[in-house]
Amino acid sequence: GKIEALVGIEAEPAVLGILPGVRPAENGRSDSVATVEQASVTLADGPRVRLKKYIEPEAGDVDISRQDILVSVGRGIQTQDNISLAQELAQALGGVVSGSRPVIDQGWLPLTRQVGKSGATVKPKLYLALGISGAPEHVEGMKDASLIIAVNTDPHAPIFNIAHYGVVADLFDFVPPLTGEIKKRQESRVA
Repeated sequence: GKIEALVGIEAEPAVLGILPGVRPAENGRSDSVATVEQASVTLADGPRVRLKKYIEPEAGDVDISRQDILVSVGRGIQTQDNISLAQELAQALGGVVSGSRPVIDQGWLPLTRQVGKSGATVKPKLYLALGISGAPEHVEGMKDASLIIAVNTDPHAPIFNIAHYGVVADLFDFVPPLTGEIKKRQESRVA
């Protein structure tokens, strides 16, 4: 196994989930028999789940799960004002901006733009990750993109483990020249 832990349980009921293959199965003794006890359970009447808050999608917002190109931002974007860099790049590429949970939690992008386990699962042709570390919850929502390009200052960021191309750079040094070059090439095609 990858992890071994001694766990103390001080309250009931206790539930422990173990994934298959974590440890090799041990052979049981043929003379051992599990004891099965029947329990009587009484549930309280009334609702067991209460809706605390419902968030309406913003009117006219895009469905990021249907986009071919996503420029996604993480904590590395630093402030809400800096998201304009990603928006300009997304517009030049013909895509839209999405974000990781920390960006959404800050209120910098609407909830409808969140990629990951608690957001949308996306499969764009191009996923450009700007300043995203690559938390498993985020990766789960974008790992099936056809092409993943990650830009991060940390060469050991987990996002590089799944990226097809990784750029170890400050996104503020990388994005403006990239956007400029894309626009320049588009203008030369039109001319």
